[in-house]
Amino acid sequence: MKKILLIGGYGYLGKYLKKKLEKYFLIISPKKNNLNILNNKNLKKHINKKLFCIINLTGQIGKNTGKTNNLGNKNIIKTIKEKKINPLLIFFSTTLIESYKKNKAIYQSKNLVYAKSKLVGENFLKDNYNNYMILRVSNIYDDKFEKRGIFNNIINSIKKKSLLKISNLNSFRNYIHINDVIDHTLKLLKLSKDSHNKRIVNLINENYSIKNILKFFEKKFICKIKMINLKTNLKKNYSQKFFDFPHKITGHMNKYKLKKTIMKFNDK
Repeated sequence: MKKILLIGGYGYLGKYLKKKLEKYFLIISPKKNNLNILNNKNLKKHINKKLFCIINLTGQIGKNTGKTNNLGNKNIIKTIKEKKINPLLIFFSTTLIESYKKNKAIYQSKNLVYAKSKLVGENFLKDNYNNYMILRVSNIYDDKFEKRGIFNNIINSIKKKSLLKISNLNSFRNYIHINDVIDHTLKLLKLSKDSHNKRIVNLINENYSIKNILKFFEKKFICKIKMINLKTNLKKNYSQKFFDFPHKITGHMNKYKLKKTIMKFNDK
């Protein structure tokens, strides 16, 4: 079996990805205290000529976001070059990069600082390596809506009958189910080198406004959600829609629909 080093395999996306990929590949996924990409010496212990691919899931929103996306990629590529190997390097990024490019002169927010750090990581990769894929992922959800964010907030508001604060009801986001993200990734891993090399792929699916999502949950729970619309400027709220067709590159057709997932939701 081909060997993959999965960096960040114990995070939200990593746990799902590892479970699926280990059916087809030999997955090496050390815990964070055993693999620190900010420590070049530590990283060298895990990168070797037997690797077919390195998947980098690190650099999510957090304290060391910028440092991880910048220095982390530099360390990975430095180690690869020192060892004179050429594995496929997959860098998970974000579709928020497009909002950052449009709005960086207007304001800064926690999410766009995160997007900027991902863009820095992307650019370094493109300028310094020749066997890579960049996967820009939109807003991920799962059957249980486990990930922190709007869905979690809505469900908690319904359960506790508490007031839900919404930045702007008319704000749009793109949403994709975690299983579709994983299946796109698996398909890409199975492509030939010429097919996937130096590609940037937007892993996206459906565009919905916050207003529509609230209606789905109200129908599901047969309730009226108590909320306040803060009416934040839509540019400052990085409202975004995407109309790409990732299946044209990956060969995977998205199978999951957000509305259907909400209607089938059972938290018991």
